[in-house]
Amino acid sequence: MVADDAEIVFDKHAGSVFCCDLEPVNGKIAISGGEDDRSFVWSTSDGSVLFECTGHKDSVTCSSFSYDGKFVATGDMSGVVQVWQIESRSKLWSFETSDLSWLQWHHSSHILLAGTMDGDMWMWRVPDGDCKTFPGNGSPTDSAKLFPDGKRLAVGYGDGSIRIWDLKAATTLHSVAAHFGDVTCLDCYHDDVLIMSGSVDGSAKLINSANGKVLATLNCKLQEEEEAGTQNSVESVGFCSSLPLCATATLKGQLAVWDVPTQIQRQNCKHDEGIVRLVWDHASPLIYTVGMDGIVRLWDARSGNTASQWTGHTGEILDVVLSRDGSSILTASDDKTCRLFHVYKPDR
Repeated sequence: MVADDAEIVFDKHAGSVFCCDLEPVNGKIAISGGEDDRSFVWSTSDGSVLFECTGHKDSVTCSSFSYDGKFVATGDMSGVVQVWQIESRSKLWSFETSDLSWLQWHHSSHILLAGTMDGDMWMWRVPDGDCKTFPGNGSPTDSAKLFPDGKRLAVGYGDGSIRIWDLKAATTLHSVAAHFGDVTCLDCYHDDVLIMSGSVDGSAKLINSANGKVLATLNCKLQEEEEAGTQNSVESVGFCSSLPLCATATLKGQLAVWDVPTQIQRQNCKHDEGIVRLVWDHASPLIYTVGMDGIVRLWDARSGNTASQWTGHTGEILDVVLSRDGSSILTASDDKTCRLFHVYKPDR
C-alpha cells in the first residue's frame, strides 16, 4: 500500500489525466484534462468541481490558466481549442486547428499560442480571436517556450530544428539545426539570450538565440548506454533562477545538473524509472522531478541529494505544476487522479 501524502485528491476523471494547472494568483483553483475527453475546473480546498469545460471530441492534453487567472484554455488531440472565463464559468471563444501538439498562454497578456502535428503555429488574441499563423516546415512541432521579453518564441520541431520566431512580425529570426531527432523540450534563460533544448537523440543544447549558434552540447547518455548504442530521450530541461545552473531529465531516469558557464556536469541523480518532468523551485537551487514511478521527489542541486519526496499516485505522473508561491505541487497521473501536495518547508 502506497502512503498518500496528498492534501487533496481529485478523482473525477474516468481515464488517465494528461495535464493540469494551478490558478496563478492564489492557487485556489485547478484545471485538469484527460483521456476521457473531459476537462474540469475545481477547487483546491476540497476538490469539488466548479465547472466542466465541455465540448471536446478527443483526449484533453492541454489545459492552462492565463497569467492573471481570469481565463482557462483547453485543447484536445483533435485540435479543438477553447477559452473559458472563470468568473462567469462560461465559454468565451473556440477554434479548431489540425491535431494539437501544445498550447500555452503568453506570460503577460491574453494571447494564446498553439502548435500542431503538421508543424504550423497559431497565435490568437483572446477573446476577440484576432489570429496569426506561423507556417511550419512540414515537420511536427512538439515543444515551445516564450522568451522572458514576451516578443519571441522558441519552437522545437520533429526534424531536430529549432526556430526563433518574432511574434509581432510572424517571421523567423533564426533557424537552428540543433538535434538529430525530435526536440522534446525547451527553456529560456533569464538573460533573454540563452536557450536550452532537449531531444530524443539523448542530448541537450545550449544555444545563443541572438545569432542562432549552438554554444554547447550536453551529452545526457550514460557511458554504458553509449557503448550499448541504446536510446535515451531527454524529456525535460530547465534553468535555475537563483544560481547559474541548468538541469536535464531523461527517460532512463537520469537527472543531471550542469554548470551553465563551463557546461560541466555537477550532479547525476539516478531514478529507478524514467523522468517525465523536472521543475526548478522559484527561489532556490532545488529541483522537483516526477515520472514513471509516481513519486514526487525534491533534489538539492548543490549536493545531488534527495531533500524530500511525496507519494500517493499508483500510476506514472504525466504532468506537474508548482504553485507561484512555491508551497504546493499539483500532479496529473495515469491513475486517473490529480493530487495536490503541500511541499513548503520553513527551512527552504
